[in-house]
Amino acid sequence: MGGREVFQAIKDALHINPGETTPDNSWTWITTSCLGTCGVGPVMLVDDQVYGNLTPERTIEILTQYDPRLGRK
Repeated sequence: MGGREVFQAIKDALHINPGETTPDNSWTWITTSCLGTCGVGPVMLVDDQVYGNLTPERTIEILTQYDPRLGRK
């Protein structure tokens, strides 16, 4: 369903691996096996907001809403 591509997009955007925190303590990446929303996978949770039907591009757009610095190249 595209989970591997979304995983890579997060890794590329945050420059960390699962279980790590960014040097500025803005982001911690925690993986889980289930958020109970399999029908709209791939899915991620940021703070208390669930985002589904992710693509790599949409994932970056969402992360950039929380941290505009991530959208810069």
